[in-house]
Amino acid sequence: MATTNKSLRQARTQKHDEFYTLYEDIAAELQNHRNELKGKVVYCNCDDPTSSNFVRYLCDNFNAYGLKALIATHYIDPQTSTQKPVKLTVSRADNAEGFIRELTTLEGDGDFRAEECIAILNSADIVITNPPFSLWRDFIDLIIASNKTFILLGTIHAINYQSILDGVKAGKITTGYTNFNKTLKFAVPEHYDGKTTSNTTKYAEVHGICWWTNLPVTNRKPLQLSKFYSPDLYPKYEAKNTKGKPTATAPVDAINVDRVADIPCNYDGLMGVPITIIGQLDYNQFEVVGKLNNGFIGDKKVFSRILIRRRATVTATATAPVIQIYVIAPITILQVRQQAVLSVPARQSIQQFASIWVLPRDDVCVCASSTTPQPI
Repeated sequence: MATTNKSLRQARTQKHDEFYTLYEDIAAELQNHRNELKGKVVYCNCDDPTSSNFVRYLCDNFNAYGLKALIATHYIDPQTSTQKPVKLTVSRADNAEGFIRELTTLEGDGDFRAEECIAILNSADIVITNPPFSLWRDFIDLIIASNKTFILLGTIHAINYQSILDGVKAGKITTGYTNFNKTLKFAVPEHYDGKTTSNTTKYAEVHGICWWTNLPVTNRKPLQLSKFYSPDLYPKYEAKNTKGKPTATAPVDAINVDRVADIPCNYDGLMGVPITIIGQLDYNQFEVVGKLNNGFIGDKKVFSRILIRRRATVTATATAPVIQIYVIAPITILQVRQQAVLSVPARQSIQQFASIWVLPRDDVCVCASSTTPQPI
């Protein structure tokens, strides 16, 4: 079985787009969205109804998820086949235990950009599919322009597409619940690179897979950060162009962070972090400002970075009271004595201040100056 992204590169350069998602990978993700699917018309616009596991899974769970309808269409190259693609429509039956399946022939080749497929798209509520890797940018641009909800399988490198980056910056698009930046196995045609298993199905592995959606993803929690900023450990990007030649100004005024786990907990400016943060991003903790493709630290060109900034958690006011942090046990970070009192402006998050300066948290109390200290 292929263990590099050769399969993905072939998909982009040779238009090898027949990568069929496995049933278990679809089930693992879609079960988290069952409430959002209730009463919806779902369109799988890159899926052969006779073989797609997306269609199979959604039919298996049609009534359990309360779907209003399921529609599936697929592409057949008219240069290589005389067959016409078909359209599957699944709708609710009068009784709650069954549903109605209808197969019709499409007029054209079933390309998701064809007028008849766009007409179906406009009638749907949500798109769920694995778009062709070589056409992923065109696909997502169409879906976003159509203002449709979506759950799509792709790669983490889709963050390079402007429509995805804009959605992430706006907090409207995120990665899904499962399989972030994972290597997934796909069923592929016999002539693709891959490994044939005992059941005669050939599989290929693709790295960096993830789900993308504009539905709510509720399993994100703030990153627990323990590193502290210093200019030596977190240098800013050099004033160099894409070829490493000196320029008058740096491409962005931001510090470089090589690992998500190394994000400093006490830095509020712009930070360039690995793109893998998108699978852990809590939009309440950080905002995405942009992307840096050609940053240099010294003479070394760093990998692409997502530019983030910590969100303010408390709004500053002119009359904000002073918040006092009471340390009621010895702590090693500040080397302060018992009963020491530290004052910080109210505009600084109490939780952030505690996580930066005080360990363990059980030994800290916080209050406004006129109240009794309470554990935090």
